[in-house]
Amino acid sequence: AFTVETGQSFSYQFNVYGEGNISAIEKPVLDKTAAFEFYEPNVRQDINRENGRVTGTKSFNYFMIPREPGEYKLSDYFQWIY
Repeated sequence: AFTVETGQSFSYQFNVYGEGNISAIEKPVLDKTAAFEFYEPNVRQDINRENGRVTGTKSFNYFMIPREPGEYKLSDYFQWIY
C-alpha cells in the first residue's frame, strides 16, 4: 500500500512473462472511472527466439492521477483474461 495525494500523478507497472506470441498480448481494457485519470501506457517488449521456442516479457507502465480521495485496490481496475 502507498499513499498519493489527489491530483498527484503516480506510475503503475506490471509485466507479463511467458512462452508464445508475446507480441499479441494487448493492454488491459480499463473502464472509465471518476476515481482516476488513466493515461495510455508505455509498452515495452523483449522477445527471445531460441531452439524453436519464443519467450519474452511485455511490460506496461501506466501513469495515473487520483481524482477522488479514498482507498482503492488497483486490482479492481486492471484485470486480465487468459
